[in-house]
Amino acid sequence: MKKGCTIAIAIVLILAAVTIYLLYSRGLPLAQKWGSASIAYGTEIAIEDFTTKYGNPPTGESHSEIIEEVTGGNDDRRDFFPPDLSQTIIDGQIHDSYGNPLIIERTGKGIIRVFSTGEDGLANTEDDVNSDILPQEMKDELRSKFTSP
Repeated sequence: MKKGCTIAIAIVLILAAVTIYLLYSRGLPLAQKWGSASIAYGTEIAIEDFTTKYGNPPTGESHSEIIEEVTGGNDDRRDFFPPDLSQTIIDGQIHDSYGNPLIIERTGKGIIRVFSTGEDGLANTEDDVNSDILPQEMKDELRSKFTSP
């Protein structure tokens, strides 16, 4: 094999390795972050639609109780989640793209806060994720998957 060809192959392999590293180290974490934010936003929409339909937010105190009400444990047996978001429900809790249950908590009368604990799985740390990081176009696309109350 010619020396120039060997050098070209070596450069291509190095570039491929760097690209894979960058995609994994930067791309995958960003995708997980946006995935978690999208799941949190979808949960917010489902709770908002429930609240619009019934005039009050879900009455459940725990994550599981709130999700039960919003996914069919209501007067109309109606599931406010679209099928693709319902797939993130495991053992009665919505899970983020890291595999951790979302945090669903009441912050005041009728106000429910939804967020992902991020990669570390701990609430109220720097890597927590909520829907605020999503661009409006992405929010609009997610919103279109829901039926109106």
